[in-house]
Amino acid sequence: MVEVSFRFTLPRVLPCGVFRDIALLELLRQSFPLLRRITRTMLAGRALVTAISRPGVVKGGMTFGPQLIQSGVYDKGKPVARRGRKATDLQEVAELPSLNTVVNLYKVLFACAFAAALVALSAHSAKAEGISFRDDFDSFNSSRWIKSDHMQGRSYLDPDNVVVDNGYLKLRVPAGTTDGAEIESVDYYGYGTYRARMKMADAPSSITGFFLYRSPDLYSEIDIEVYNDGTGNVDFVTYADGQRTHYVGKDFRFDPSADFHNYRIDYNPGSVQFYVDGNLRQTWTDGVPDASMKLLVNTWFPTWLSGQAPQTGTATRIDWIDYDQR
Repeated sequence: MVEVSFRFTLPRVLPCGVFRDIALLELLRQSFPLLRRITRTMLAGRALVTAISRPGVVKGGMTFGPQLIQSGVYDKGKPVARRGRKATDLQEVAELPSLNTVVNLYKVLFACAFAAALVALSAHSAKAEGISFRDDFDSFNSSRWIKSDHMQGRSYLDPDNVVVDNGYLKLRVPAGTTDGAEIESVDYYGYGTYRARMKMADAPSSITGFFLYRSPDLYSEIDIEVYNDGTGNVDFVTYADGQRTHYVGKDFRFDPSADFHNYRIDYNPGSVQFYVDGNLRQTWTDGVPDASMKLLVNTWFPTWLSGQAPQTGTATRIDWIDYDQR
């Protein structure tokens, strides 16, 4: 008897971004039991088909069905150029034996799944999965926020550095270290207005990000990045379709660590606007993502700055964050 084993490796992203959407992965997962039954029937008495059925876990805690996805493919993190993470190269979609009948069956399956996914993706777009909220940080709401726990740039984003104290959320930078902190929304959010009132850590060579992001890198991201060096330098950045689509640096000539300031992103179909203290500072009407994304805030030390550890402990203080759904 001949044993035939099938091994599939799905790439991080296909052209047109199909595998960005978890719904497609679930669709493929649900399709495989039928395919296994058809294959076994056709090859009965000639081959033993070893189907893949053991659950797979993607880094970050999300569990999917058959083990189609390599661990780590959906690592979260900012785009390669900004965070220094290594990109995952495109790999072969499938490595199949030379049994024409089985190959044709798999082609049909993937064609059907591909068509269904396109319909699902077009309907999904940037529809909100999370609703409007305001968080005044009287306590840490674990049903809304996740405390990140990973390396980024020069920093270990330590969940212990995220604390709520006296009505403020603090993202701490301990003395003598380049460690930092990050919160990430549990839900994905769509079009609307995102605002935060923040006083930044006094930690030159670090930045504080207030941004929207959806994996994989370079496909859906809208950033406000404030330099924590007292200069008032702020970057506005967007990523879409596998590339950085916009970048501009602004000098607001205030020390963001000296007082609280309001930062705002208006995310609309086909456009994005950035505000500081209620004043419109930047608008783009092309190169904007069209997906729902997670909301994150972090303070960290990127590798493209000098990495100067503060002599005394400091923290970014967040008074409140709100989201107005559209």
